[in-house]
Amino acid sequence: MNIKLFLKNEQSTNLLGLIFTKILNSHKEGLVVSLKGEMGSGKTTLVRAIIKELGHVGSVPSPTYTLIEPYRISNKPIYHIDLYRIEEDLELEFIGWNDFEANSLIFIEWPERVHRVYKSSDIMIDFDLDIEGRKVKIKSMSSKGTSLIKNIESEIKLQKNIIIL
Repeated sequence: MNIKLFLKNEQSTNLLGLIFTKILNSHKEGLVVSLKGEMGSGKTTLVRAIIKELGHVGSVPSPTYTLIEPYRISNKPIYHIDLYRIEEDLELEFIGWNDFEANSLIFIEWPERVHRVYKSSDIMIDFDLDIEGRKVKIKSMSSKGTSLIKNIESEIKLQKNIIIL
């Protein structure tokens, strides 16, 4: 299952983050959300909106230089990972890939850099820059992802600032 959207600005991206958060709050299992798109396409903006909406107080920096930014919100482990500098599976061990807790919420930017990560995604969000905003494709990669996307789509239909394509 997939949804195609048009986000006209950062406010629309933040609104999508709010919708994701609403759905994620009812999801207790672990989840891997991968985000593809060129630099500046909105990947970090979306993750930042979700993490803040989940209840994090303080800054939510891009993991571009640290590779991983860990959070613990309401006793749930959350990881924001940037794989832009990772070139092969073996390097995942150095960032603790196998040590993440089973119920972790993991956001991964640049998943296409490591095939193993790409295959483990539950949801893939693909950002494409457009002259007037961003085209976003949200695709389920697992049964968990399909269930969540159905709920997200229902919420998006209630919004005016996000256009379903």
